[in-house]
Amino acid sequence: MKRSFLNKGFTLVETIAYMSLLILISVVVIQSMVSLFSSYSQIRVSQDMETTAIQVLDKISRDVRNATAIVENQSSFNIPESYVTLSVPNTLGGSDTIKYYASAGRVHVDRNGSYLGSLSLPSITVNNFELRYINGTSTKAIKVLLGVQSPIRDNPGVVYENFYTTVQMRD
Repeated sequence: MKRSFLNKGFTLVETIAYMSLLILISVVVIQSMVSLFSSYSQIRVSQDMETTAIQVLDKISRDVRNATAIVENQSSFNIPESYVTLSVPNTLGGSDTIKYYASAGRVHVDRNGSYLGSLSLPSITVNNFELRYINGTSTKAIKVLLGVQSPIRDNPGVVYENFYTTVQMRD
């Protein structure tokens, strides 16, 4: 009597080889995904810091250009948490006082003594807001130095970045 055996499966060596190949491919795919998410977090933090810098610097630049005067006795320059008060014309023909200052890691703005809000995004901390008053013979300007920081999600590191602008007052 003759017995015929049909191959109905994989040998143990084949199974181990296939499993090893599957594990290797899975590790490569998982590492790629982790790297992708880490890169996304870093890009998002950079975008948030740049957005905060643009909001702060553009708003200050616009108001300094339109200001008729810097209220020097209500301003402080050349320190890490500087503040400036500007006299800016309003639509009614009068003038408003606008104050920019840093407090609790944010840049804030007041108009005529009323708090208007923060110019910084909640995920960004302002660690340096320094204003320098440039008073030349024929021009007045303000140099703004803005230092921001933000933690990277799922990463123990913190990203720091500095932004600068100089704005000349119109006469």
